[in-house]
Amino acid sequence: MKRYLLSIFVVILFLIPNSTVIVGINSGYSISETVNEENKTDYLLMVPETVDSGLYDLYIELENGTRYWIPRSVWVLPAEGFTKLRIAHISDPHFLGIPAENQHLRFVGLLLTQLFGADLVIETGDDADTASIPQYIESRGYHWAFMYSTPMLLVPGNHDFGTSNWEVYYGPREWYRLIGDKILVVGIDTLGEGLPKESSLKWLEEVLANNTDVPIKIVLMHHPVFYWQGELVTNYQSKEFRDPHQYRDSPLSYYWGANISMARWLLRLCEDYNVTMVMAGHIHRDQYVKYVSNRTGTVTYFVTTTTLAQSRPNYNGLQIIDLLMNGNFTFPYAPPTFIGFGEDASVRSRVYNSIPDDPTWDVGYFYGRFLEGNTAYDFILWNNLYSDSENVPISNVVTLALPWISEQAYFKVLSSLGNAHAEMLDYIVKDGILYALLNITMPSSGDMIEFIIYTAEDNTPPAAEFKLATPRPPKLNRSVTLYFDIMDIGWGIRNVTAYLIEDNQQIPIEIKKAAGLTYTLSVRVTARETVNRTIRLVVYDLAGNVYEQNYTFTFYAPGESGDYYYGPTEGLPEQPPEQLPNLMEFANPVISKNFGPGSPVIVYPGDSYIVEFKHALGDISRVYIAGVFREDNELVYREFNVSLVPYVPGMLTTTPSPTTSPTTTTPTTTPTTTPPTESPTSPSPTETPPPAAPDYTMYIVILVIVVILIAVIAFLLKKR
Repeated sequence: MKRYLLSIFVVILFLIPNSTVIVGINSGYSISETVNEENKTDYLLMVPETVDSGLYDLYIELENGTRYWIPRSVWVLPAEGFTKLRIAHISDPHFLGIPAENQHLRFVGLLLTQLFGADLVIETGDDADTASIPQYIESRGYHWAFMYSTPMLLVPGNHDFGTSNWEVYYGPREWYRLIGDKILVVGIDTLGEGLPKESSLKWLEEVLANNTDVPIKIVLMHHPVFYWQGELVTNYQSKEFRDPHQYRDSPLSYYWGANISMARWLLRLCEDYNVTMVMAGHIHRDQYVKYVSNRTGTVTYFVTTTTLAQSRPNYNGLQIIDLLMNGNFTFPYAPPTFIGFGEDASVRSRVYNSIPDDPTWDVGYFYGRFLEGNTAYDFILWNNLYSDSENVPISNVVTLALPWISEQAYFKVLSSLGNAHAEMLDYIVKDGILYALLNITMPSSGDMIEFIIYTAEDNTPPAAEFKLATPRPPKLNRSVTLYFDIMDIGWGIRNVTAYLIEDNQQIPIEIKKAAGLTYTLSVRVTARETVNRTIRLVVYDLAGNVYEQNYTFTFYAPGESGDYYYGPTEGLPEQPPEQLPNLMEFANPVISKNFGPGSPVIVYPGDSYIVEFKHALGDISRVYIAGVFREDNELVYREFNVSLVPYVPGMLTTTPSPTTSPTTTTPTTTPTTTPPTESPTSPSPTETPPPAAPDYTMYIVILVIVVILIAVIAFLLKKR
């Protein structure tokens, strides 16, 4: 009988929530119980009151020598707050992880956020094209290099769905952040099909309900709620919100229109909690909707911005928004085609509200190119914005963070047009990174400048080597592809031209870069009998050094064959022992779980914040935040020790705030005049439900099971 009762006791312990049971079999039964074990991955991060404002990297050093680096992950706000927050809204950069023809669009789009003086960059999804590791490494490298000083808040898109790589390189997929006591920003994940989980909307409502005193509320997502343009005076219960697959006059997008009740839910939240703005991307075009609730009188602006770099199916660009602390906002660099929230749905496929970074726009554009050499970085910038209307001056001091191999850095303007000017005001080299402070001024449309940042002078010309012909040997009267490796051990290649020499004439041939060092050209030689022809290569490097060489080939008539290449035969020089690392190699996974480069901790000096990691850290020897900052026309390195201790519930004494997302836990941050808030840990690694009344269902089930077991045992004993 004792053995039966003991079995019942063990079963009950297994069923009790928040408990662990260890059962041994040596010498009978040995039972050990631990109830409500604390979360070992939550820590309290405390920044000192003496810390300066700015965006910092977080460094964690352990007693065993391990060192963790979480870049661009702590944003310390200025103690006086903001009177105006300049936001750069970008979307859908679709990093490919390999060199691509449209790579210049990603470079110039990110650099423009600094040139326009953005305080914050918001990116609404499809950061990667197929969610692969190389694509996030490339993305991190580009964001680091060209947006070093600017904090960013990111949400994933459908192209970021399907792997855990987003969390590995950017942090949580859903989060919320308070920018002081004036602005609440919430990021939700619309997953692969265009709709969030139901738990995400429950969590969103909880966050909004707990921050009703915050005047400005912004919600970020990838898939837009509306596929519409103009003003809607309505409310979430309106019959006009119906399936757009069946009713073309429905203002809903196909994604949210696939679940009308969920769309109505989100619109109700916008109405009930007076959401200021909902920002999205995905459709690679602009769509602006002014949503006026005739139920609550609230107004929510839905801003959907085109792709930064992919140009499928329409155009590339970004948007700059000046947000005032009373909730009003303007678009200071709007193009002549800007219609804002005007017009109606009839123009929804032809809205050009964004600032173009692509020469395909007729209204003008800002164009740039970035080249990586062995010992230098080359930059070309064109200000062609809105030449037929008022000029848009581009003038700002920006900070670049570039991989480096020297203790010295040099700057040179290679060419310019108009009134363009650029200079390097200061630089710091630290831990293999060059931090360069550049003053770039391009006051008028038509201004162009090319400049280079280099480790040493380049006096060595480039070189080339013939590699292969297809078909082999080359044949007459058909297209023949010739492959050459071309390299420069110094600053890098500027341009390559090729000519077919025939009858003492030089006929230009198109030559393209294939991959790495390899270039290809296609040539067709027309003749009846086997002939020799010469291909001439002319290669210029960025320093102005030139390589010129003739290559002689035999083109055979049908049925004939033999040797076909007659030199030159010298190979390429050896690569230099040290060369600049590629930006695509410049990233590392992060161990943070509820924050990261895409959702930094936001605090005032002297604030505390509950942070969560993917695993327990162990014995900590030192934690600090550090970064390079501009002071007037100089750069300074700043480093501040911070406190990071295991978080125990009750360490913060104010009323708990809601959980940050269905997947993570992030606390709110408040001004130093207000005690920081406490955030409970998530009960599940995948989903956090909103607060609910106590549920006694589990205990009733346990009681029923115990009664049944007792009855069974009594029956068995009676039979004996």
